[in-house]
Parts: sequence; structure tokens; C-alpha cells
Amino acid sequence: MSKQSTALVLHSGGQDSTTCLAWALREFKHVELLSFDYGQRHQIELEASRQIAEHLNLDHKVIALPFFAELGKNALTDHSVEVDSGDADRLPSTFVPGRNLIF
Repeated sequence: MSKQSTALVLHSGGQDSTTCLAWALREFKHVELLSFDYGQRHQIELEASRQIAEHLNLDHKVIALPFFAELGKNALTDHSVEVDSGDADRLPSTFVPGRNLIF
């Protein structure tokens, strides 16, 4: 099977996006990484993404999206909000409105 030419992987530095990266590396000749810094609580993931890109010698771009905290109060961008899992009547406190749509 011949590999496709290029893939762009949206990479948070977390487990799921790193699994996608492993798949892309197997399927594509050239892979680049794109990460978003939206002021998220888990900055360690962005550092992990940088380290993974460096270790694999991949191009890696981080785009700052500082306006995410203004989209709605949530635990990922506001440290005063406690992390919870929500319930049947409401979304978890970590829900960031429009995040995946913008990504």
C-alpha cells in the first residue's frame, strides 16, 4: 500500500491526539502538527505536544486563541471554576462552547 503525501494532525499532546498521530505517521509520508493554546488548564499537554514533535522531528505550529475564556465560564479556561462531570440536566464544567467547531 502506498502512503498518501501529507497529513495535518490537530494535536493537544493528550492520549487521543497522540494515538491519531501514530496512525497518521503510519499512513502518510509527511505529517505536521497543529496545536491550539486557548488558555486551557492543562498546559502540560501543550508541552507534551512540543516534546513529541521535537522527538519525532515533526513541524509543529501552536496557534494562540486567547478569546476562549470569553465564550462562556468553564473549568478549562477559568481556574475559579471547579472541575465536575455534570449530570443529566447540565453539561460538565469543562465544556468549552464552540471549541471543536473553531478547531
